[in-house]
Amino acid sequence: MNKGLRKIVGLAIAINIISGVVPTTLSIGAQEVQAATRSGYLEGIEVETNKDKNVTLYTKSNCKSDYKLSKLDDDDKIPTSLYGEVSDSVKKLKITKVDLTDDSKYSYKIYKGSDEIDLDEEVKASSNTTLKVKVFEGDTLKETYSIKIEKDDDDDDDDMDDDIYLDDITLTYNYDTVKLGFKQKTTEYNIEVENKVNFLRIAAEPEDNDDRVKVNGTRVKDEDDWETKVSLKEGKNKIEIEVSDEDQENERTYVINVTRLSTNGTSSNNTTSNTTGTSSNTGSAKNTGWKYTNGKWQYYDVNGNQYKNSWVTDAKGKSYYLGADGNMVTGWITLSGNQYYFDLVSGERKTGWICLGKTWYQFDSRGALVK
Repeated sequence: MNKGLRKIVGLAIAINIISGVVPTTLSIGAQEVQAATRSGYLEGIEVETNKDKNVTLYTKSNCKSDYKLSKLDDDDKIPTSLYGEVSDSVKKLKITKVDLTDDSKYSYKIYKGSDEIDLDEEVKASSNTTLKVKVFEGDTLKETYSIKIEKDDDDDDDDMDDDIYLDDITLTYNYDTVKLGFKQKTTEYNIEVENKVNFLRIAAEPEDNDDRVKVNGTRVKDEDDWETKVSLKEGKNKIEIEVSDEDQENERTYVINVTRLSTNGTSSNNTTSNTTGTSSNTGSAKNTGWKYTNGKWQYYDVNGNQYKNSWVTDAKGKSYYLGADGNMVTGWITLSGNQYYFDLVSGERKTGWICLGKTWYQFDSRGALVK
């Protein structure tokens, strides 16, 4: 080997040896190159409001400037709980950026409650909103990051109840809506219902799907549409609906006082709710229950009043509908924007999958056509 070639080979070997022991900080001339790598799975995250304003995130719940996420050192691990505050006027929130420490190794999914959402997808901003970022390696969950955004209430009242509300309360009887006049900050209601209303379905939807809701002590959940059935006795009935955050640190209780009138009672002028069905005094006390007249079925209450534009549910839980003429409906009908199908012979409302002709149709648990 000639001398020139030996020099080149020797120089190459020297460079390779040196490159194997280069420190993480290397001075090259007057410039310093810093090789910093954040530990953990999350490199960075950004949240915006519906006004396209960045939400300042903090590493502690008191949201003081000393704990801003942006003040973390580049190699510090991002904590799994982050916090933020927005003004009460903010209606929507969205996660706009998720950076992982190793994109080739990890992936992520974003959740609001049990619902998976997309990057940049807006969600409703409640008084307390929790978003979660779950990081996976393949199919294995490695870490869950929780981002809790609280609305800044200008009210100086320190009452813990100020931070949590129900989004809505709806009452139904046989698929007819009972008017309540729900308002988030009104916690007690008084209503009257007719004697035929022997139960109510209560749907109590929280602002945040992570919140816990109980109706008369019974837990209701998102997968059940936040709904449960409450039986009513004649006279006064008290329904208590309690909503609390997932940590059960904040809670609020709504009370609905329901008066079910007696069989000979009449609705007072101050009644705040009723079922949407109407009745006419065309029957007699002897006409009670189902009657078959002129090839059609009708239904009468204990006072002989014929049901019209009303639902009827029998002891077996089967539901029927009486039309404007008081006759039992069969076939297709549209009510309040929803399509229903009733058996052509029995008049029973259908649910689940039904084959009509050569076409399959799906109906939800209430009988409404799934579109």
